[in-house]
Amino acid sequence: FLPSFMADGITLDEVAIRHDVQHSIAQGFAGTLPLPNWTPPDDPRWKQFHEIIVDEAAGKLPLHGIITSSDPETDIAQLKRFEALGAEMILLAPRHDPNISEADLTEAMLKRVRATDMSFILYAALNKGRSFPHLGPAGQPLGVYDRLADEPNVVAAKISQPVTLTSTMQMCEVLADRLLMAPVNLDFFPLLARHYHMQ
Repeated sequence: FLPSFMADGITLDEVAIRHDVQHSIAQGFAGTLPLPNWTPPDDPRWKQFHEIIVDEAAGKLPLHGIITSSDPETDIAQLKRFEALGAEMILLAPRHDPNISEADLTEAMLKRVRATDMSFILYAALNKGRSFPHLGPAGQPLGVYDRLADEPNVVAAKISQPVTLTSTMQMCEVLADRLLMAPVNLDFFPLLARHYHMQ
């Protein structure tokens, strides 16, 4: 969800946000992820935006949060905000130094995952701070993902574009026995579904 604003460009348009929620429910969406970085979490509008979505969804559309910082403690504080709002799932998308070791990246991710009982979606992407060429094919840290997939509240992996089909298949080979795999590139889906359990 993107925030909608009144004519002043500052005040949230509650009617428009509620309309977006209703439209998503009507289309059969499985969940929703409000745009994360349009305002800092300490801006009252951040909480207001999420509260409107949660209220309008009324149990029909689960709220998914996202954590994106390079600091586990910052992300854990954000997790607590999402817990208070009633979020059910978190997209695990922090940024780290591209030269981080596998052990340090694993430890940093586990800190976040173990800080809550909410479910997590891993985020396989190639953008800055989320790509680690020394840790796996096409920058995807397969060893880290493999370890995280053993955590009971890590349930899925979102594979973003432009991760290649080959890299996507490598991730499915390692993770699909434990995680729901969700490639953003839907052209990959028919082929992947022949080899892996896909939903």
